[in-house]
Amino acid sequence: MIVAVLLALLLAGCAQMTRYAVYRHPVTGDVLACEYGGYGMAYPVCKDAIESRGYERVGTEQREVSAKTGVDYAVPRPLPPR
Repeated sequence: MIVAVLLALLLAGCAQMTRYAVYRHPVTGDVLACEYGGYGMAYPVCKDAIESRGYERVGTEQREVSAKTGVDYAVPRPLPPR
C-alpha cells in the first residue's frame, strides 16, 4: 500500500513535456509559440497563422504540454513558463 501511494505521488509530479516552435515579432518583440505534437496538421496551421502576422522563428523550446484540445495546437499562444 505504501508503495502504491509513493508511486502515485511520483507520477503526479511528472509533467508531460513537448517541443514548442518559438517566434518573435521583429518590431514589437512579442513572443508567441506553436506547440508540436497531437492532431497532425494543427502545427502547420499555427505556423502559417503566426508567420502571416510578421513573427519570425527564433528557435525551439522544451516545455510542459499546454494544449487541452485539438484546437489549441492550431492557435499561436504565449510560451508556457519553465
